Amino acid sequence: MTKEQIRNETTEIAKRVLKHGDFELTDEMTVGDIKGWDSLSHMVIISEVEKHFNIKLSFTDVLNFENMADLFNCVLSKLN
Repeated sequence: MTKEQIRNETTEIAKRVLKHGDFELTDEMTVGDIKGWDSLSHMVIISEVEKHFNIKLSFTDVLNFENMADLFNCVLSKLN
């Protein structure tokens, strides 16, 4: 799987959880850039990402995410 595929699939997960589709996730984006992405939806999105990709993200992994690129790269490393 490529980082681009992870980005696309994560974008679809976020759109579904947030119930709106007026964004595309980019590497530079942070959760504050996306309408409706708060602390509760963040944990739901993380949980859905884990289920979708069949991975487990540690608490430390999640705390260290500064932007979407960090999430995408972490998922990619867990898949490899």
